[in-house]
This record gives sequence, structure tokens and C-alpha cells, in this order.
Amino acid sequence: MKKQFMIYIVLAISFLLSACGTPLIPNSTPTSTSIPSTLTPTRTPTTTPTITPTPVGGGKGFMLYPFSVPEKYSLPDGSQIQFSGEALYRLDLATQKSSNLITRESFENAIGKKFSSTLYESSPDGTLILIYASTEIAMTGYDTYETYITTLDLKSITPLLTSGAQNIHWVWSPDSGALIGYAVKGTSATIYLVNSDGSDMKIIREPAWVSNPQWSWDSEKIYWLDNGKPMVFDIQTNSTKAIAAVEEPLNTMLYSPSGKYVAYSTMKNEFFVTKADFSEARSISVRVENNCQGKYPPRIVAWSADEKNILIKSTSCLVLFKNLIPKSSYSVALVEDGTRVSFKNIQGELSEYCGWSPDNHLVLLGKLDKKGYLILVKIVENYSSDPIEAIPYNGRCPMWIK
Repeated sequence: MKKQFMIYIVLAISFLLSACGTPLIPNSTPTSTSIPSTLTPTRTPTTTPTITPTPVGGGKGFMLYPFSVPEKYSLPDGSQIQFSGEALYRLDLATQKSSNLITRESFENAIGKKFSSTLYESSPDGTLILIYASTEIAMTGYDTYETYITTLDLKSITPLLTSGAQNIHWVWSPDSGALIGYAVKGTSATIYLVNSDGSDMKIIREPAWVSNPQWSWDSEKIYWLDNGKPMVFDIQTNSTKAIAAVEEPLNTMLYSPSGKYVAYSTMKNEFFVTKADFSEARSISVRVENNCQGKYPPRIVAWSADEKNILIKSTSCLVLFKNLIPKSSYSVALVEDGTRVSFKNIQGELSEYCGWSPDNHLVLLGKLDKKGYLILVKIVENYSSDPIEAIPYNGRCPMWIK
């Protein structure tokens, strides 16, 4: 019993030193070798090399993430509602220590205006933050909010479309120098382009049935679907043209990180991977459950950084008193042969798939014993997966700084 107790102490100390232990992953006990007492080792002076550890998940060694915080909102009748808001935190991946960067209160003090809630999206280089600031919480439909770009210290804040535009989503360019805005109204949408300092705001697509706006890898082009047809806007020439002729309208499309390939789905919920010009299509064998009466179509969420895998989200619906109750599920497919990846050895409850870390590990959010975890999973050659890391975590999907 005493020996077993000592083993527990050794494992606990190893957990604190390595900062990467996890209840989801079994740890092995190392075997120690002792030096015989008859030998006296001779010490030779050596220069200790400086070792730079590889950050967990790759990138610059830290992530920014929205942390859930309780909020209250006063209704016109004087009553209050409680909901889960957000604050922006930084997590150092080496020490697993978090620090608070921005809260709703600190943003309000910096700008001199009150908001009901705030949401955050970091630029890829981690130097700027896009803030969605809600001016009114809607009991039905969408909240009314304004959007701002700010530095991490809140000393430079730039407004973007502060006219109470509803349901507008901004996407950072890979070089963090600009954003595209996707503003939906009814069945049509408008696409905006603006520099990260708020200058040169312009519309690049008038209201139409457009979807899936996204950046090219070099931040020089913008892709989207126009009535299901793939289009490209060239920033240098300020011109738009069709990428390729397709036999039927597309539901979703997503270019790979290098821009060499594109994954897309059709209205029949069939998935394909092709070259960037839509040539040499390969089918992806992904089982998609969709009984949602045409709502919540399956979509391609993310490519892995090495372009070997894609993450696909689909939605099935439960009909309850003529109302659709959606439930999301995810699939990972290997690009080379289109087969699905099966998951194993992942305990607990998975709540969300967040895409890939910079070093090609699938990032998941989950819970085990009522505790939240950020889980990294390695896709291995036999079309299955193994968890390699679990970090205590409570928030939305992280913004991994590359």
C-alpha cells in the first residue's frame, strides 16, 4: 500500500512538471536505474544546451480563447435574464496558465458605451481582436450588434459598420491585413471588404444568393458561391469571374490551406475533393444524415494543415410537435482515398469539433467528470485516431496563433 502511495505522488509531480497530463490518456511509469555505490562518477564540465520545447499543438505556443462568464441583461419591463457571456483569455500552452485580456466591462470603459454582451475573434497573428458588441438581445431572431477592431490593450479601437447591422460575420485574411464581411438579410447576402485598420470599406458583391465567402492562402483573392456557382474576386484587379462550370449547384466549398485543392458538396449531399480549378474530382465517402427538410445542410468545416484530412459537419433532426430539433455530428475523411476516420480511446462527452491545430492534430472540446477539456487527437495511418493531449478548458473553440 505504501509503495502504491509513492507511485501516486511520483505521477502527480510528473503531471505538474510536464503540464500535459490528462485523465483521458493512460501514463506509463518509467523504470529507474541506480548507480552502484562502489562507483564514483567523474564529473566533466559541459555546456548545458538551451532547449526550446515544441509548443503543444504547434504555432507560437499560445492561443486566445473566449471564456464563458455569467451575464445579466435588463429587459424593458425591468426584469432581468441571465445568460452565458464571454471574456477573452490567453492560454500559454507550455505552462497551461491562463490570463484575462478583455472583458465586456473593460471594453465598455475603453469605448465609453454600454453593451449587453461581447464576442471575440482574433486575427491569425494574434495582434488584433474583432469584437462583436451586442446593443440589444433579441428574444427571437438575431441580436443587434456592432463590430469593432481593437488591439489587445484596447488602446486603439476602430468601428466597423456600427449601424446595427444584423447577422453579419467577418472573416480575417491569412495575413491579418483585411477582413471580408458577410451580411445576410432575408434570403440574400452582401459581401464587404475592409482593411484591418477600418479603411477602404467597400462592397464587392451586391445583395444576392451568395454563400461561403473565404480567403485565398495569399490574401489576394476571395472565393464564394453565387447561386451555387464558384466565383473568385481578384483584389488587385478589382474583378470577379467564375472559377469553373459545375453540373449542379454546390452547397459548400472550401479551399485547402495552400490553395492547391478544393473540397465541395453538392445539393445531393455528395462530397468531392478536386484540384483548385475543379478538375480531377475524387469522391469522399462520408455518411451524412440529413432529415431536416432542407435546413441545416452538411458543410465542410476545415482542412488539416497538411491537407490530408477534411472535417465535415452534418445535422440530423428530431421532429417534436412539428418543430425540428437539430443535432450536429462530425466526420473526418482522408483526402487521398476518401475513407472515413474512426475514433477510439476518447472517453467522456465530446461537445464540439474545432478543426486542426497548426501541427495537424484534430482539436476537440469535451467533458469528463463534469470538467471541460481541450483534446488534441492524432490521425494515424490505420484510419483511426488516438488522443495525445487533454488540457483543462472552459470556452468556445480556441484561436490558435500560428
